[in-house]
Amino acid sequence: MLSRRRKMLDMLLSKYSPTLSPPILDAGGKKVNKRGSFDLYDYFDTRDITTVNIDISTHPDIASDFLLLDSDLDNFFKSALCIEVLEHVQHYDKFIFKLSELTASSSRILISVPWLVPIHSDPFDYWRFTPSALTLLFNDSSFEIESLYCMGNIFDVCLDLLQFYLHTFKHRRYILRFWAMFKSSLDTVLPPRALKVDDIHSTNNYFISTGWFFVLRKK
Repeated sequence: MLSRRRKMLDMLLSKYSPTLSPPILDAGGKKVNKRGSFDLYDYFDTRDITTVNIDISTHPDIASDFLLLDSDLDNFFKSALCIEVLEHVQHYDKFIFKLSELTASSSRILISVPWLVPIHSDPFDYWRFTPSALTLLFNDSSFEIESLYCMGNIFDVCLDLLQFYLHTFKHRRYILRFWAMFKSSLDTVLPPRALKVDDIHSTNNYFISTGWFFVLRKK
């Protein structure tokens, strides 16, 4: 059962993937055991995408530590994705600088990070990022932000946390069946929405969200 956050992520990826140009770098991407319904290969040929992942069970094109990629690939990629990856990277600042080295000028990069979600090891879960923290890192790495999305609100956070909690009761299948029916109806009536931060009319700077989605441009 997809979380509301995952549904928002799938929608945003479906919206922006057609704007990408090959060759595309999928940093931390998976060819198998994917989460969600989005598939980049629905938009591009296999030859247009290079996945890099240290986990060989995901069948990456390059099985390697991202920071150790050959310098021959510098400025090679015209687009990149880094989806739900940075929280699992020990040296996230070096990761972002490496991403900058690998992408050519004017490249578009899609990045998402969680905020109010449970700890999820893959194999480790190190960080949570505010938009301000990532903006500093992106600016230092020659990226500029085209769009920033707030992925849901307190309603989505509460529903997703409840869903994660209910899935700990795997022996109570009737609870999960009831939740699946309730969630399906609720998602139809009140579908999850990701809003641009600039479009959120608020009297303060406090955001309660499942996470953030950045659309970047390499300077």
